[in-house]
Amino acid sequence: MSPIGQSPFAALHVMRGLATLDDCDMFGHLSNSSYAKTLDIVRFQMLMKYVVSFYGEKGVTALGGSDYAFFKEIPILSSYEMRTTIGGWDHKWLYLVTYFISYPKKGTKAYKALKESPPHIPPAPLPRSLLPPNAILHCVAVTHYCFKNKRLTVPPTVALSLSGFGTTPEVGWARWHRTEQLRKEGKLKKVLSGHWKEEIERSTEEGGFGLQEFEEDRKLGMVACGKLLHGLDQLRAVAEA
Repeated sequence: MSPIGQSPFAALHVMRGLATLDDCDMFGHLSNSSYAKTLDIVRFQMLMKYVVSFYGEKGVTALGGSDYAFFKEIPILSSYEMRTTIGGWDHKWLYLVTYFISYPKKGTKAYKALKESPPHIPPAPLPRSLLPPNAILHCVAVTHYCFKNKRLTVPPTVALSLSGFGTTPEVGWARWHRTEQLRKEGKLKKVLSGHWKEEIERSTEEGGFGLQEFEEDRKLGMVACGKLLHGLDQLRAVAEA
């Protein structure tokens, strides 16, 4: 089911996990490697949920990398959740943000401390539902993907537009109908083969693929997500002159 008329920054996928014996380390906590293993599953589900229309055109997604920040351990045999949303995009990469959280049992010290502390709110443009008010945040992971049509990189706005994202149902349906029109006319494959400029520049009301109405939120999200990639790029080895 496509997210027609929905903001990309309202997209949310939730997957539950359990810190099983084989997923934990010698200290009785969820192993750092297990975060990566379960994240691989949840981000695949997220993409299949929100950009399945791109996959339907034989497109693929390529993983560019993942970054983790660990705040609090997840004890062995504890239940936890992975809550994933879209953090932003640029001309090449789509950034997914995942919160690993758990819910303390009533009456415990952790529950009392959570109730006595001020609520933590995810920074804009991330949805507030990413971190429920009664949850403990254990880890934040940021993953960046690019969209590929064979060896050609497709702009994230084009891939997201195929699913009907938009500020209103009317805008979302306009993009959906434009996609269907291009498909029926046999032009969609050409668009995904590099001829997307006209569709990106098309007005929002006509179903344009530029997602201009989300530009302010996109820039806000890239303040954090963009720094991660920029910092790693600066550490890349370069050839001597």
